[in-house]
Amino acid sequence: MQGIGLLLPLSIDSRHGVYSLITNYHDEIKQNFKNLVLTNPGERIMNPDFGAGIRRFLFENRADATHQIEKRLYEQVEKYMPYVVIENVFFDTTGSEAGNVDLIDRHTLSVQIIFSVPNMNFESTLVIDSEDMA
Repeated sequence: MQGIGLLLPLSIDSRHGVYSLITNYHDEIKQNFKNLVLTNPGERIMNPDFGAGIRRFLFENRADATHQIEKRLYEQVEKYMPYVVIENVFFDTTGSEAGNVDLIDRHTLSVQIIFSVPNMNFESTLVIDSEDMA
């Protein structure tokens, strides 16, 4: 089977040509969804609105950021990936109420997004942690 798209990050692989390729639609959708979530508006040439820009919220107040992130996710999916349905969005609040948690742990962000593609009978979960946003 020929590839559907490039596997990111780019890596050299001679099986399909010069670079590793994605060979199934489920992996392509997951990669495209992750790119939509992690891309900051203005990063994509000729499409300045593309991207949820989750990195922008890394140092924001958690209560404000979670609402803004969720709103931006739904808007971006509706506009750029309308075949995807966001089933649920969870924010890891570990450490936010615990008094004995290290200061760094209290200021990390972890987002779990459960999404599906009903026409393909496909469901997946994307987890983005603070480390992914660096």
